[in-house]
Amino acid sequence: MRSGTFKSVDAPDTVGDSIKASTGESVGKVGFVNIKAGVAPTNRVSPKKLLLSKWTAVHPERKEKHFLVTKVFEPEIEGQAIVEIELEAAMTGRKFCMPWRDLKNREHWRQGWL
Repeated sequence: MRSGTFKSVDAPDTVGDSIKASTGESVGKVGFVNIKAGVAPTNRVSPKKLLLSKWTAVHPERKEKHFLVTKVFEPEIEGQAIVEIELEAAMTGRKFCMPWRDLKNREHWRQGWL
């Protein structure tokens, strides 16, 4: 790649071309799943499969590490997206509500009971 030119990521010249970040560091190879862009991978979560799913807190508080989704709050208007869920701590039984999209953050949550 020549400096000063822009190239579409969708159409590289050859399969082995490296994709360059704005800093010039290599963030992966086209055709491979080797990406090091500094963005943490996210949990793959489907809102339809949240009910009774198990989650592990990466940084437990009050000895609460394992959680179960006990409720998925359906929107009042049919056809709108699910926004909140209720989690229950397995050890203490404490319940709290949170946006379901927060479970996608791998820095705070892991899927399953680890």
